[in-house]
Amino acid sequence: MTATVSAMNYNDAIEESFTIVSGLGSSFVPVASKAVLNSDDSQIESILNAINQNLIVESVELIDNKGKNIHFESYTQPTFLNSVLPDLEKQNFKLWATTPDGVKINVGTLIIHPGKEILSQKIGSGLYTSFLNLFTGLLAIIASTAFICRRTLTIPLKKLAASIAKTDPAKDVVLQDMDETGLTEEIENVCDKINELLQKEHQIQVTEKRLRSSLEQMVRSRTAAQELTSAKLDKIINTDTLSGLCNRIAFDNQLQQDWNSAQRSGTPLALLMIDIDNFNKYNDNYGHKAGDECISTTAGVIESSLPKSSDTAARFSENKFAVILPHTDIEESQDIATTICEKLAEQRIAHFYSATGHVTISVGISEKITQEHESPQHLIHAADKALLRSKSEGKNRISIAAPENYS
Repeated sequence: MTATVSAMNYNDAIEESFTIVSGLGSSFVPVASKAVLNSDDSQIESILNAINQNLIVESVELIDNKGKNIHFESYTQPTFLNSVLPDLEKQNFKLWATTPDGVKINVGTLIIHPGKEILSQKIGSGLYTSFLNLFTGLLAIIASTAFICRRTLTIPLKKLAASIAKTDPAKDVVLQDMDETGLTEEIENVCDKINELLQKEHQIQVTEKRLRSSLEQMVRSRTAAQELTSAKLDKIINTDTLSGLCNRIAFDNQLQQDWNSAQRSGTPLALLMIDIDNFNKYNDNYGHKAGDECISTTAGVIESSLPKSSDTAARFSENKFAVILPHTDIEESQDIATTICEKLAEQRIAHFYSATGHVTISVGISEKITQEHESPQHLIHAADKALLRSKSEGKNRISIAAPENYS
């Protein structure tokens, strides 16, 4: 039984690890490709370090098209299971970037070596399940023994004691040769044996109850730990490390869900596309560390400005964000966009190349009551068109998608 459970958990862990690492690598490919194209070693190291900090990653490396190799390796506390389990197969992600001339080229390869944490947890879970089955079987044996003892010994002895107590020596042949003192001693002996057996039966019942309670507590604790681990893995897969917002994978999934829901209910669905103005010049002037802080601050302002728990903010690309607003029309969307712009202006993040002297954003808004023949890409396309208009008209402004932008 143990071998079967462990094998099943091992296969599940292999598949789960592959899925998690695939999602993790895909989410970092766009920004890693751009960093390699720009020969930005600082940004590359930040990206690799961010990937390497994930619990499921044992090591990560990046080889650019010039043969340069950057390698990060994490340290995990050795365990018995990790020492005997085989290494998981690494995953390679080709990095493609578009040059300023518009040519798409392969700039390198991102390689992620998954760790054995999921394997250890799955195999350990299988062994634990087998232990619980054995433990439950022992409890069943104890209960069966107590039941047999009661049926074959305790109940007959009780009946015997009752019969002896009611027996008239003058009429009972068995007791004719026994004097009064002997009869009394025999009855007392039988009663003592009965009391002894009843006490043992009671102790077995108490022990059984305690064991069952301990087992239930162990199961609850294990279940809670597994749920917590699952939640952490989900967060790793769906969260952008730098901004703390949803990553592109989580954004695409959420937009599809909200699109389907809006289609069923016939309610409006709005989308904001937000871009930090002159961000490349900001990076060049203040450095990449300051650029990361600017992205993080902007993400915090966006998230804090959303009025509903159903609203979703995501990092769409390097300095571009997207906000999904279910059950929201154009007027409400414009109010939310205005609030984001005003809150960011209050941060007064100095920017030499900004007309205002501080960091600003441009926003494009699209909104639709979805139709069956359409897809979420219509919403993204329209919001992008509106964002481009904001940028071309001087930046630091909000534009609403025109009807022709939805085609």
